[in-house]
Amino acid sequence: TTIRTATANKDLTSGQEITSPCTSATTKCNGGAYVGIRQWRYKTTVTLPGTAPDWVFSYTVCCRNCAITTINTPCTNNVSNLYVEATLNNIDEYQHMLHHYIW
Repeated sequence: TTIRTATANKDLTSGQEITSPCTSATTKCNGGAYVGIRQWRYKTTVTLPGTAPDWVFSYTVCCRNCAITTINTPCTNNVSNLYVEATLNNIDEYQHMLHHYIW
């Protein structure tokens, strides 16, 4: 198993608010008092050295807020890491397609 890393940079054109407050409410994203959630995208280009049936692309970040209430069990045993994983088999018929993953 070879582990390689790549740095993903924040897409500065992202940062779109994804909450849906009442029409009369303004969220903290826009200087208001109500909770708001903003989506940020990170992206990079990865050149794979060949084909394989089991590529794994993953990302982990520490210190998720365990007190959030928008999802069930945001933390397990007070471990606040967020982990996201995507897999790729570039041997199959789609091997010549360009793959994009948004994490």
